[in-house]
Amino acid sequence: MNHLAARHAISAILTGQASHTRALALVTALRLADHGPSALADATLAAALVLPADSGPLRPHPANQEPVPATGDGCWTSLARRCGEQPAHLGHGLALAAGLARLWPSATPDERPLLRTRYLSGLLQTTAPLGSYATRDQLRAATRDLPTSADEGPFTAAALADLPHMPQASDAHRLVAALLTDAGRLAPVASAVATIACRAVGSGSRSPQAEDAILAALLLRHPGALPPEDQALLILQAAHQAWWATSGSRPSEEIAADMTLAEAVRSSRVVNARRAGRRAVAEGRFWTEVPPLAQEILSHGSSGWVRPLALLAEVPVDHQPPPELAAAICAGLARAWAVA
Repeated sequence: MNHLAARHAISAILTGQASHTRALALVTALRLADHGPSALADATLAAALVLPADSGPLRPHPANQEPVPATGDGCWTSLARRCGEQPAHLGHGLALAAGLARLWPSATPDERPLLRTRYLSGLLQTTAPLGSYATRDQLRAATRDLPTSADEGPFTAAALADLPHMPQASDAHRLVAALLTDAGRLAPVASAVATIACRAVGSGSRSPQAEDAILAALLLRHPGALPPEDQALLILQAAHQAWWATSGSRPSEEIAADMTLAEAVRSSRVVNARRAGRRAVAEGRFWTEVPPLAQEILSHGSSGWVRPLALLAEVPVDHQPPPELAAAICAGLARAWAVA
């Protein structure tokens, strides 16, 4: 990570009283700088720096009394666990925790506790619709009598095909938890959860929770120093978000006429943007077309771009994203254009 850019981000985060939208925008810009298009990364950082400082009272959190982690890995593990305790915006919280972990080596010993305080205060202020997230106690109660071992055969995405159709949250929890008993399955289960959540982006009022579930699941494919038991619990929380978002979505009846990706995004036609995003991947045009559109949205001054660009930042520029992820990112850009 570029040390100068990291210092800019740290200073900007510390001007706020909690870590919310602006903090996520800043770490997203640095994530793009790591493995995304450089022009888009620079534009994202510039746009993030002019967003209003994150506000809200600094709230005390018991974790502030713990020793400050000495390494980025320690920061990630500690904050990810705390995010699981306050999972209303799980993907947002995990992405910010991962971003702070990357900033940790560039932060001074005096700044690290301040960064942690703002992160934890932001978690305590986060709210989401009732039922859209699951606490650890709820998950443990729903899965208490599941066997501790299960079929250890290879995981296939078909095993989660019924997740959106589970009638109750506890049914969804049990379906997913039964697949998380083998550490070798955690990453593919997380990938499958992300794919399911992708289908709900742009399908109604639950799109923000769908984007949040995707972001959480993408990050949990490669959890770094996070122990498997923590990874499994967080994946289960992301799966709950995906279940809630997809169970409440409604397929659009809009006829998706042929439109270019630029036309679809600029006219906020979500269904068309989804279709065009898939087509851009199939034809190898995703990284040619998406960054310029994202930069146009950045210039509008709204913060609606933060979630779709946080998703985009998890895709290395030398890889085409999976079609469903590309569709979700493009749908998110179309939604962001509508509020820009």
